[in-house]
Amino acid sequence: MLRDEGVSGMIGKFYLHDNGRIGNALLVALYGAWGVTGHQWYATVSGLLVLGLVWAVIAAALHAAGRTAPRGLPLLVAAMTVVAFFFATPNTYKTFYWPASSVSHTVAPALAAGAVIPLLRARSHRGRILALCVAAMTGLFIGTLSEGTAIVAAVSLCTVLLLSLRSQPGTARTQTRLWCGVALTAVVAGVVILYTSPGARIRRDRFDTGATSIVDTSALADALRTFGDILGTVLTTWTYLGPLTVGVLLGLLLRKNDLVKDRPLRSRLLLPALASLAALLLSGYLCTLVTLPAFGNSMMTYGTAPGTITSSSSSCCLSDSAPCSAPPCKPMDGAPPPQRERRRCCALRSA
Repeated sequence: MLRDEGVSGMIGKFYLHDNGRIGNALLVALYGAWGVTGHQWYATVSGLLVLGLVWAVIAAALHAAGRTAPRGLPLLVAAMTVVAFFFATPNTYKTFYWPASSVSHTVAPALAAGAVIPLLRARSHRGRILALCVAAMTGLFIGTLSEGTAIVAAVSLCTVLLLSLRSQPGTARTQTRLWCGVALTAVVAGVVILYTSPGARIRRDRFDTGATSIVDTSALADALRTFGDILGTVLTTWTYLGPLTVGVLLGLLLRKNDLVKDRPLRSRLLLPALASLAALLLSGYLCTLVTLPAFGNSMMTYGTAPGTITSSSSSCCLSDSAPCSAPPCKPMDGAPPPQRERRRCCALRSA
C-alpha cells in the first residue's frame, strides 16, 4: 500500500476502511517507508524518542517550577519510568516491539506529554504563540491517533483548568488556561473526526459493538469491575515500585531556585495531588469503559495467557456476510468459539 499509493493511500486506507485513525496512518507510513529496516529499528528508535520526551518534560517542569535537582537525577527518573512503561507489562511485544500497536498505545502518551514542553519553556510572546500552535497540532493528532490517550489528555486538561481556579491571577494563569482550552478543543475535534470516520464504523462492525451502549447500568458496572481488576494488577506488580521510588527520591532532593520567592512547596501539594489521583482514576475508568465492549473478558489477558483467542493463520478474516475463508479462529484450548467470538477474534488481529 505505502509503496504503490504513498502516504495519501495509507491515510485513505485507515480513514475509509480500517479504523479511522489518521494519526496512526501517518506514523505507520513514517516507519513503513523504510521497509523491513523500519520495522527492525522501530523499537530502538521509539524507545529513545520516548525517553528523550519524558526527560525533557521533567526538566522543563523543574525549570518552570523554579526547582533544581542533582545532575543526572531527572534522567534517572525518566529512564526508570520508560523502562516500567515498556517492560512491566506481561505483553512486551505489543507495548514495545510491535510497531502497529506501539504507535497507538505506547508512543501516543509520550507525544501528548511532550506537547507541554513549549508551554513550560515559553518566556516571550513568540514562545507562547508557538506553545499554542503545538497544543493545537498535537491535540488534533492525538485525537486521531489513540482514543485512550485522547481520554487521558482530555481529563488531564480539565483537571488543570479546574486547579487554575485557585491559582493567583496573572499572565501565567491566563496563558495556561488558554493553552489548555486550545489543546482540549483540538483533542475533541480529533476524536470527532476519528469516531465519525467510515473506518471507525467498519471497525465497530467488525467487533460487533455498533449497537453496544457504554452508558447503560450493566456496561458501567462491568467496566468498574474490570478497572478494579486492572488496579489490582498494577498495585501488586512490584516493577512499578521503581518509578515510584525514584520519584520520591526526586521530591526529597529538590531544591528551590534562589530567584524564586513563594510559599513553602509543601503547603501547595495536597490539592494538586488529590486532583491528580482523581484524574488518574477517572481517565483509567473511562478508558476501560470504551475498550471493554470490543475485547470483553479477554481485555487483560489477550495475547498473554492460555485461553486467549488467537489465530495461527495470517489470512483469517470475516465479512459481515461470509465465514472466515481460512480455518476459523479458535481459543488455544481448541474449542471453536461461537459466531460472535469468531468475528471478534478475527477482528482483533487487525485492531
